[in-house]
Amino acid sequence: LVGGASGVAAGLTAGLTAGPDADLVGDSAKGGGESEGEGESAEVKPSMAEEVEVCLSRPLFVVSMLGYAAYSGGIVGFSTFGPQFVMGLGYVDKEYQASIVFGGTMAAAGLLGTPLGGLLIDWCLDRRRKASKPSTAGGGGSLDSFDSFGGFLVASALSGGLNAMGVVIVSASLLAQEALPFFLLFGCAGLFFFSTTAAMNLAVLESVPSENRSFAIAFSTLLMHAFGDVPSPVVVGTLKDLLAPHCTPENADDTDDDLVKIPEGCQDEQGQLRAVVSFIVLWTAFSPACYLVAYLLARRRVTAWCKIKKSPELLANQEI
Repeated sequence: LVGGASGVAAGLTAGLTAGPDADLVGDSAKGGGESEGEGESAEVKPSMAEEVEVCLSRPLFVVSMLGYAAYSGGIVGFSTFGPQFVMGLGYVDKEYQASIVFGGTMAAAGLLGTPLGGLLIDWCLDRRRKASKPSTAGGGGSLDSFDSFGGFLVASALSGGLNAMGVVIVSASLLAQEALPFFLLFGCAGLFFFSTTAAMNLAVLESVPSENRSFAIAFSTLLMHAFGDVPSPVVVGTLKDLLAPHCTPENADDTDDDLVKIPEGCQDEQGQLRAVVSFIVLWTAFSPACYLVAYLLARRRVTAWCKIKKSPELLANQEI
């Protein structure tokens, strides 16, 4: 909860401080721009159906939302069955130890990674703004001088890059044979995962017009739950029961509820259990793939507009 709230706050702060030039789709309304003289029409609030249409009609929002959903599904899959995984793989013997060590590792990664991710994206955006000022003043048409897409490009690049690093490190943790290397690698992977929350929220904000950003955040959260953390435990749990049915903790002594251990038959199913964990890794890997597609799509559109218009300043209020 702390990580999610901090990520949303950092994303909102970055989106609000980016200024009008950082709006990926400009300040145009849902399908077309409105002049400043149309005061009465500007006061009319769009309906929910119109807001949904605005979000779903923009590929960058859809792809970013799918990346966020894949990230959420992977994180919840790990957190739900993590203690059972570490017990089944032989890293920890007792259930309460597995819960404390695994939960503490995830909590520490979230507390450190979330604010560091916010600071990182603020630093990247600040560098981009400073680097673009001289080129923009000269009227060049290069992509580097066009800062209207800077917010989304930076957010999608960080979201994809940090998530990809987390996927690589958590994959390496599956090769660990001892508990200490496993938890160190898993904690490092969690640090990268949680540092993406601010960037992913900023990508959602920058993928729609400024008038629709508040609804886009709420709508993306709904879709993220629907396609991510809600089905993830069901799918992972079903797969675990099919491939490694003996790796479910059970009471070793009916008179003592604290004596919860993994059955002996789980030792023969550790390979299948690693396959289940690998499935969660692949689920999470869909996230950086989505953000890579979003980044390339946004960069291609910016390049095309720069070639057509010759001057990037003319694109500030255009809808992409």
